[in-house]
Amino acid sequence: MTLNPEELIPIRPICRALGIDYSYQVRKIKKDEDLSSVMVLSATTGFDGKEHKTLCSHFEVVAGWLFTINPMNVKPERVLVFAYLKQYYRDLCEKSGWISADD
Repeated sequence: MTLNPEELIPIRPICRALGIDYSYQVRKIKKDEDLSSVMVLSATTGFDGKEHKTLCSHFEVVAGWLFTINPMNVKPERVLVFAYLKQYYRDLCEKSGWISADD
């Protein structure tokens, strides 16, 4: 997979938004052969306007990483995680032809 900088998603802000431990997630990602193969350190501009190096993943793989997170371990925003995962499952089933958009 070619890693286009426009398609990279920083991991830290997602961890912060979900209230999960960033360091733990990085260790977990590094142990996963598929997830770690598309992780890169990328320069991003922070809220302070300064450039920082941050761990990023290709947008197509972020969903796979989110599937490894137990929604019961996140902040009250877990409702959003459940909704996202439910929609992702549905989209995957539709694209695979297992269900139609009308189901």
